[in-house]
Amino acid sequence: MFEIKKIGVDEADRLKALIADIENSLPDKLFWLPIKEKEEANFFNDEWTYFVGVFDREDLVAAAALFFNEFEFGDSLRSIGMERELFPFCAEIGRCMVKPSCRGMNFMSSMIEVLAKEARTRGKKYLIATAHPQNTASRRSLEKAGMKKIAETIKCGIYPRCIYMMKA
Repeated sequence: MFEIKKIGVDEADRLKALIADIENSLPDKLFWLPIKEKEEANFFNDEWTYFVGVFDREDLVAAAALFFNEFEFGDSLRSIGMERELFPFCAEIGRCMVKPSCRGMNFMSSMIEVLAKEARTRGKKYLIATAHPQNTASRRSLEKAGMKKIAETIKCGIYPRCIYMMKA
């Protein structure tokens, strides 16, 4: 039986193991932005990040985060010229990952619904996300959730990304 719930600090080891699984199974290393030390240090800071996961009993098989800070998505808003207008009303969906053995089970759609609800409870009006242009699965999940591609950018000088947005 699968359960979606907030990932707490007591599940940090499970989250790290899932991240390692995802990083090791990437068909293209440019699909995944490296996790910065500051980002990881705030994984369980509710003012910064809200992680949800899909659990199969004790096993974390999928996860996605909602980010509330400029450090995470300010560059995306700057690249579309909307930083000042949208930042206070925006959150980013990111770090979306599903174990290869569990893909195709619509876990991402379910997690995005939970994250959108959390964003609304925090007064956010817009959700933003990015995906590598060739990462078809990620792009399809974002589009299925109702997100629209609004631009393309290059992050950190080497990571091409499509920028998606929707009302929360």
